[in-house]
Order: sequence, then structure tokens, then C-alpha cells
Amino acid sequence: MKLNLLRITRNAILSGCDWTQSNDSQLSDAKKQEWLTYRQALRDFPSTADLDAITYNQDLHILENVTWPTKPA
Repeated sequence: MKLNLLRITRNAILSGCDWTQSNDSQLSDAKKQEWLTYRQALRDFPSTADLDAITYNQDLHILENVTWPTKPA
């Protein structure tokens, strides 16, 4: 269950930053590269996640103690 929820959340985050890689993005090449690196870290997630540290809060139906890759500023 944890792994499935991680993937669903990760996919939503990836989808939300698709715009950073489009040809008409206003980002500089350096910023696009930062986002590209971030997106790769997300794609590698959850295989790089510490699944033992992650807990599922049944009352709130959320995962807790998830350390996501750092989003570019």
C-alpha cells in the first residue's frame, strides 16, 4: 500500500512540473537542468526511499515521514 501511494503521489508531482521541460518554457537552460535533475530524482523515487521510515496514517489516509527530493527554487 505504501509503495502504491508513493507512486501515485510521485506521478502527480511529476505531472505538475512537466511544463519546466517544454520548448516554450521561460526558464533558463541552467534552471531547466535543475528541474531535469529533480524530475530524474522523482522518477528514481520510490526505489530510493526509506520505506521502513514511512508510515501510513489510517485516520488521515496519508503517508508520513516521506523525504521527497528537493524541488528547485
